[in-house]
Amino acid sequence: QPLATVSVALPKGIDENFVLAQKDVILEELNVKNIEILKDAGEIAEVFVVPNSKALGPKYGADVQFIIQKIKAGEFEFLETGEVKVEQFVLQNDEVSVGFKGKEGFDVESENGITVALDTTITEELKKEGYARDIIRFIQEMRKEADFQVDDRIYVLVEAPAEIAEAVSVFADYIKNETLAIEIQQSGNLEWDKEKVVQLEENDVKIAVKKA
Repeated sequence: QPLATVSVALPKGIDENFVLAQKDVILEELNVKNIEILKDAGEIAEVFVVPNSKALGPKYGADVQFIIQKIKAGEFEFLETGEVKVEQFVLQNDEVSVGFKGKEGFDVESENGITVALDTTITEELKKEGYARDIIRFIQEMRKEADFQVDDRIYVLVEAPAEIAEAVSVFADYIKNETLAIEIQQSGNLEWDKEKVVQLEENDVKIAVKKA
């Protein structure tokens, strides 16, 4: 399923051009339309800190509960070094765990100071493109099963419920380019070289292929 945007927040001092130089590769690998570089991970995620009581205890003794209560109340700050400051206490990386929870509509992962979020909102256009990509995948599998040559041109049949059929119509040129199809029919009685009924989001979709 294609998604609209991947957002990246980088540690301070890291040049965003290191990421943007690989933009095309990232977009293709992640199947997203756009990449944006953020100055602050807080735009896409809520940060949380979990105190490591076993590490804090021997070092801070009676102050441990005070530190834990302040952290739970959200009364802490992040230093440029990556350490967490609670009142007068500066906590090291092994004394707390820092994580990020994605805000509504985002899936977030964070590691080594890099936070990445996928916008998981699926528009109608993205949903249709997702259907088209699935149809392409099925057709490519059937080309192999029918022992077609890589450069063989083909005719294709896709019989599907209305929503999927509309996606096939909208992305017909894209599907034809990717599968070397001369024509995509949505009904017809040709004698096909290979045909099958596949499942696409619990819908039965009949796909057939014939070498031109």
